[in-house]
Amino acid sequence: MADSDHTAPARPDAAPRADRKPTNPLGRPYWTFDPAGDPKRYLPAACTTLAMGIRAVTCALANSEAFRVLQETCEPTDPTQTPFDAQLTEGLFAALYMLSEQAVYACGDLQDRVEQAGDYGS
Repeated sequence: MADSDHTAPARPDAAPRADRKPTNPLGRPYWTFDPAGDPKRYLPAACTTLAMGIRAVTCALANSEAFRVLQETCEPTDPTQTPFDAQLTEGLFAALYMLSEQAVYACGDLQDRVEQAGDYGS
């Protein structure tokens, strides 16, 4: 019986985990910056990414509420367009709260740096 080598990488062509950028479900890499590589670009990128997340969750919740109103008024709707259930809605509100907290922390720091320096680019 042959012994198998369990030390070989599963995908030898894959980049090491630290070198890969996170991807979204569509397979596009997030455009984040390495804080050690260029700190002047990191905070604006982090604030922008947080704003994108906040907007996406807010839009999803708004659409869900619009579908809920349409259902309550007995308006004809596409059967695939249904509002989120209560548990998912609560989870999205929790995610929105946490994203907002992180945005206040990160972007407040950025605003403080801009005010101290007079111009962030210098």
